[in-house]
Amino acid sequence: MASEKKSFFQKLKEGLTNTREGMVGRIESVISGRKEYDESMLEDLEEALILSDIDMDTTERIINELRDDISRLNIKTEDKLMQQIQNIVSFILTSET
Repeated sequence: MASEKKSFFQKLKEGLTNTREGMVGRIESVISGRKEYDESMLEDLEEALILSDIDMDTTERIINELRDDISRLNIKTEDKLMQQIQNIVSFILTSET
């Protein structure tokens, strides 16, 4: 019985890892090489999040917060943009539990 649970949890862990890596890869492909973080980029990012199985309400929340943060925090680099996306997602995940 314990080995079945371990097998189930191992599969779950692998599935979540694949999902996370897929989402991060999609986000990185959207922001990589961009000169500006504009509405076009935000639309592409929205599509990437939806393709990563993020529900529409959460996707809209991420995009709206990111739109505000890009301007408010004067985000100009890929690293800072990616960090802010991570901050927003982490905040959403911890505030929903």
